[in-house]
Parts: sequence; structure tokens; C-alpha cells
Amino acid sequence: MNDKIHKHFGAFFDKDSKVLILGSFPSADSLKAGFFYQNCRNRFWCVMQKVFGAKGLCGDICAQKDFLKKQNIALWDIWVECVRKGTDSADRNIDELKSKRANLNEILQKAQIRAIFTTIGKGECF
Repeated sequence: MNDKIHKHFGAFFDKDSKVLILGSFPSADSLKAGFFYQNCRNRFWCVMQKVFGAKGLCGDICAQKDFLKKQNIALWDIWVECVRKGTDSADRNIDELKSKRANLNEILQKAQIRAIFTTIGKGECF
């Protein structure tokens, strides 16, 4: 078995955050970069550019963070620690029984969250 424990780099939010976007757990590329949605096949930042009319978000973590702060968007995941089966970062490889869930109260008590959205198919997990 090739299971490996992965630890999260932490939530992105501030006291002014109003929207929380929840993913599952960062890909290997995102863990290496230390920020959300850094896998080149992930379309999250391209979608944000189109929805908000922003530019220059793809691949530029500083621009991504500035954009999120201006839009009052927080990012977090439902798992803070996960065990993945094999080497693929796909959600289907997360062993939910061996993984540790995020405590959403860490954000909800410190920010003004008014809406929560998910980017995953397993939104029922939290």
C-alpha cells in the first residue's frame, strides 16, 4: 500500500471575508506551492477571472491573494490532514476514515461569512 499522510498549509481568510469557498484537499502541486488551486489542470483561477472580469490570476499567487482579499473571499478545505491512496491527488483517493476534518468554526468565528460554496462533488462530507 502506498498511502501517505498529507498536512494542509492552512485557510486563507481575514476578518472581512464574506464568502467561503471550500474544496476537498490541496493537490500535490498546491501543497508544494503552499496555496490553493495551483495544479495546472485546475480551472478555478480561470473561472474566477471570467466571473469577476479579473486578469493575471493564473499562476500568480500574489495576484490571487490580492484578488481574494478585494472580493472578500476565503478559501479552505474540508480536510486539514488526509491520507491518500496511491500517488494521484484525485479526491477519490482520499481515505475519509483516516483523514482529519477541518474545524470550520476557526473561520466562522473570526470572519463575517455569509455564504459557503464548495468546489467538490463530496460537499456532503462536512
